[in-house]
Amino acid sequence: MNPATTAASAEPAPSKPGLKTSRTIGYFAGFVVLGLMVASLGPTLPGLAENTQVRLSEISFLFIARSLGHVLGSLQGGRLYDRVPGHILLAAVLVAMAVLMALVPLVPYLWLLTAALLVMGVTAGALDVGNNTLLIWVHRE
Repeated sequence: MNPATTAASAEPAPSKPGLKTSRTIGYFAGFVVLGLMVASLGPTLPGLAENTQVRLSEISFLFIARSLGHVLGSLQGGRLYDRVPGHILLAAVLVAMAVLMALVPLVPYLWLLTAALLVMGVTAGALDVGNNTLLIWVHRE
């Protein structure tokens, strides 16, 4: 991946210190959002099990679904950030993550909950790769 030929790196690196700092703070805020999303599954398992009317032992594989999605999102996110402007993709990933987080407590079926958590994992992986990539592009020197 050559940063000189990527879509997001077509923007010049921010020369103003204030712009660099504000972008860096924004990217680190993305990491906080990512941490909150990842940490939210554990405490909500009993409620999700009750909502989907399954035993707690049957719902614990949701961790696997979300982790698999994270790996897939990381793999595809790297390719996407190479082709699409980074901030637009980062914003889309954050919006998708927020919508999915709002919908998860409302899902009444286990298979649908698994699919939602898989997609949430994909967005988490894309957010993780995007924040790291954009941080590197901002602080090139």
